[in-house]
Amino acid sequence: MYLVTVAIERTARAAFPVLEPNLLVKAIRAEATPGDGLEHISTRAGPDGLQVGLFCLARNRETAETNARRICRDALRQPSFIGWRLTGRNS
Repeated sequence: MYLVTVAIERTARAAFPVLEPNLLVKAIRAEATPGDGLEHISTRAGPDGLQVGLFCLARNRETAETNARRICRDALRQPSFIGWRLTGRNS
């Protein structure tokens, strides 16, 4: 199992100044498929966004990171998250 952290930040287009962590967790879970190996999600709020930790079962770290970023990117496409995006500060 691999822990992948993903940073999500607010942009000038954000409809809401704060992103509700539980809403994002539900959206991430809805986007994940059994093949993604998502086991657990944790979040930590910051001044301009969230740090999201995704615990994924995968063959290697690269696969876990690819799956985690795709799941989050797909979740952020929902209308509730307009103006929020993944940043380059991910591991």
